[in-house]
Amino acid sequence: MKNIKQDFEKNRFKYIAGIAIVAILVFVIASIAHGFSINAFGPEENSQPEQEQPVEGDTSKKEESKLSQEQVAAKAMYSPEILEFISLLEANVWTAGNETKSIVFSNGETFKERSSASENETYYTITTLDITKSTDGANTTYTSAINTGKESFIMTCTATTAGNGIGMSVTSSAFNLSKSYARSTAALTFAIEGMTDKMDTLIGNTTPALTEQLREYCALTYPTASKATWDKTATVDWEYNTVGFSVKLDNSSKTQVALTYHMDTKIFDIGGVK
Repeated sequence: MKNIKQDFEKNRFKYIAGIAIVAILVFVIASIAHGFSINAFGPEENSQPEQEQPVEGDTSKKEESKLSQEQVAAKAMYSPEILEFISLLEANVWTAGNETKSIVFSNGETFKERSSASENETYYTITTLDITKSTDGANTTYTSAINTGKESFIMTCTATTAGNGIGMSVTSSAFNLSKSYARSTAALTFAIEGMTDKMDTLIGNTTPALTEQLREYCALTYPTASKATWDKTATVDWEYNTVGFSVKLDNSSKTQVALTYHMDTKIFDIGGVK
């Protein structure tokens, strides 16, 4: 025992240093173990993904179509003529009852009727379309069969482009507030390009009036057109005091429309496709 005590006294500093080193090692190991515990369990608590917050005013998620499967199938089979007819309906404003009632066609599949007392929206598709024109091309009748998802109806649209009798109406028993609506105004911007000062003088400086008449005409017959370009040619008939020329529209068919200006009356005849 005495020898152990003497040995301890002799090597006191070595023992103290060894104990200190062991204590430090224990502390380091404990710290590493604690850190491992945090890394092992901490992320699990925060592993839930952040919920995407809706952005105010975000309209990216549009209302889904309410068409039935049958209607969707019919819409997928639309011909170019049906698509052009739908464009015609949507390019115009329709009213009835001294403009106290209105109907608006939109999105290629709905018509919405409004009055001061009520409003209703109907989803529709066109299953058949027949187009007939008078021999002079002044009158066009569109007869279509439409499906509202519950019933089928006939919808008839008539257009007149003769002289001052320009007008259009759409009629169907599928409508609720009024069975017939007349075109009120054309929801269409329109411009004529390529006209020169000489040509404007030749037609009596009536280019603004011609622009408005063409806007009306195209709203009824080629509603996707927003521009007409003069082809730089004109034919003057001094015997009948007329100026004949044509313009090309910017619709998908690039339709060329014949025009005749009467110098005596300053009236344009619009119609006829060249």
